[in-house]
Amino acid sequence: MFKLILFYLHKIKENPFILQSVKTMALRVIGIFTLFVFTLFLTHNFNPKIIGQYEFIRTYFLVVGSLCLLGTDQSILYFAGVINGNTKDLKNIYLKKVTLVFFSSLIPFAILLLTGEEKVGNFFNDKHIYTLLIKASAILFFYCITILNTETFRAINKVYIAELFTTITLPLDSL
Repeated sequence: MFKLILFYLHKIKENPFILQSVKTMALRVIGIFTLFVFTLFLTHNFNPKIIGQYEFIRTYFLVVGSLCLLGTDQSILYFAGVINGNTKDLKNIYLKKVTLVFFSSLIPFAILLLTGEEKVGNFFNDKHIYTLLIKASAILFFYCITILNTETFRAINKVYIAELFTTITLPLDSL
């Protein structure tokens, strides 16, 4: 049994693709463990109302952030393959995507401002939710850029850095 394990470990070491996959999986497991510990910390040390607000904003980021990204996080991978390693072209594409994400992340902020505090409060049956949503919308751009950067690192073959980004943002992302 021990020889069989050593045999497979040697095979993994010899194949760089499998070794990279195992390292990436290890980083993903560390990220999941970090999320678990973070969740335990929150639930044991904070008021349930605060945890509910955190989950609400996390879901807000997940849904609205996905809409604001407009698929730029996935298309950066496509363009990286098309331009075949030309970093100058990839940089220009990245800057255009950052501009697109910036303007699209202003839309939810503008919608909240135009809707008004009273209507938002009545809709959610909570008069304090408007302030929470305004604050979340103010940092929505930075959340989206974090997701875009993660995929950009993947596009330039910096998989480990991308997984570290993913590990750091797991408390904000949904698994």
